[in-house]
Amino acid sequence: MIQETNLDPKFDDILAFMQIGLPVGQKLELAKNYFDEMGNGVEAEVHSRMFAETLKAAGVEDSDFSSAMLLQSIVSGNVSSCLALSRRHYFKAVGYFGVTEYLAPRRFKHVIKAWERNNLPSHGIQYHKLHVYIDTEHANGWFNNVVAPLVDQDPRIGREIAAGALIRINSSARYLDELSTRLGNTAKTLA
Repeated sequence: MIQETNLDPKFDDILAFMQIGLPVGQKLELAKNYFDEMGNGVEAEVHSRMFAETLKAAGVEDSDFSSAMLLQSIVSGNVSSCLALSRRHYFKAVGYFGVTEYLAPRRFKHVIKAWERNNLPSHGIQYHKLHVYIDTEHANGWFNNVVAPLVDQDPRIGREIAAGALIRINSSARYLDELSTRLGNTAKTLA
């Protein structure tokens, strides 16, 4: 869970930054996603709060972050921030975060299985359960209402969007490889 703190609880801020100066159609799609992240106006359902509850239910303490944070998780978080904050990389950000929305449901299904297998408190997994469904909708909306109109407007933009998608896939692969190595070494130590 610690590794996810570089993106998941910050996604509302990323969406807020990305909306600045967009055409109305794209802005509406990101605004729908943003409003979902903000709990549709219900404070207790704001996703960053729900994610904090997940960490709490998993027994994660603030002191755990410095020793457990993987380098590739930090890199992924930094790339996310750079793409969201730089207007010149907006089209890359569209590809990067579109892939993020697309991949989250599949990944979160595995998190839910692991959570349940380890008999962790059921209230702590609500964030992930919600995102299995909501991110499927967000990914479809992102591709249909942001990516497609941009490529229709200028097919050359597709190259930048694809570059952003590849950046996300590559950073995720490096992160997952590092996580797998760390977990494999931990399993060997415990055996």
